[in-house]
Amino acid sequence: MPFDRAALEPELEYLVRRQLLSRREPDQLLILLDRGFDFTEAVSSAESIHIHVKLDDLSDLPHHELHARGQLERWKAPGYVKYRLPGDMNVIFSSFPIAQDDLIKGAVTLPRPFVDHFGVDMRTEDTRTRRRFDDIPTVAAHNRWRSVRQGGPGRPVHGAHTQVAEKYWVYGPGGAEDWLRPTEFAYGQLRIDENYLGCDHRPIDPAHPMATMALPWEESRRASLSEDMAGIIVYVKSDEEARAAQAIFDQLDEPPQDRLRIRLLSNDRPDEFPDVVVALWRLKESCPLPLTVVDGYPVVTQRVPTKPEAVRITTEETTAPAPGVFQ
Repeated sequence: MPFDRAALEPELEYLVRRQLLSRREPDQLLILLDRGFDFTEAVSSAESIHIHVKLDDLSDLPHHELHARGQLERWKAPGYVKYRLPGDMNVIFSSFPIAQDDLIKGAVTLPRPFVDHFGVDMRTEDTRTRRRFDDIPTVAAHNRWRSVRQGGPGRPVHGAHTQVAEKYWVYGPGGAEDWLRPTEFAYGQLRIDENYLGCDHRPIDPAHPMATMALPWEESRRASLSEDMAGIIVYVKSDEEARAAQAIFDQLDEPPQDRLRIRLLSNDRPDEFPDVVVALWRLKESCPLPLTVVDGYPVVTQRVPTKPEAVRITTEETTAPAPGVFQ
């Protein structure tokens, strides 16, 4: 579909004025809409476009101004909000890890806020759109862009509360030092779920010097903090809480043994607090400990698990945070 630059430009100017975009970042969005853009056929099949901005704290956003300019969409996942602005443009702001880059220490060097990626939303599932989507890696290779496929039949791509059938990501022809941010082409209808579905992280640019350190995107959703998050971890703030947590799991017919770790955290060493603890502390504005995390997903907060919860934790697969844990 044709996009109305006259409607988009005032919104981009506003975002720059409020220092939510750099002065250069809107240029890339306008390049996407130019007829000379390498992927112009794919863009012409888009229903909407989006900008995903990373920042430190959503409370710093001028929410009243943004709400006055467009429609607010807020989900249960902490650190995520989306505004639908004029010109068929969505602007997403997030503060949690959304890219493989975010999971590698030292891989992200841009100061926040910054654009993580631009997105082209190819929602119509017809023959022409499908062909244009399938042509993306060929067009990329011809024009010296790098491309990565994500998803496919039976493997939808999740993004917090949404999923689409599959995506291609393309990275500018100038190499890892190119000022262009990654561009996402998402194919298929957007499925929305009120429950948190997890986050399949944006693939890292294959030309990034740290690209070989990235987990496969299918695995990174379950390792969104670090490799040592596998299994069951109960974070506590006292020896008494540690004993109470251990006692619960010791009561089980099949204790988790090597899968269970109990970690005592100290306010004297805040640098040792894992991101999941910090994120929940900020969200709840109170200490989330004791906190039980299974394979990177928080499941019980501000108390030790009950015995029925411990049974469920040790016998069922955990694929998402527990309902209500982010409320």
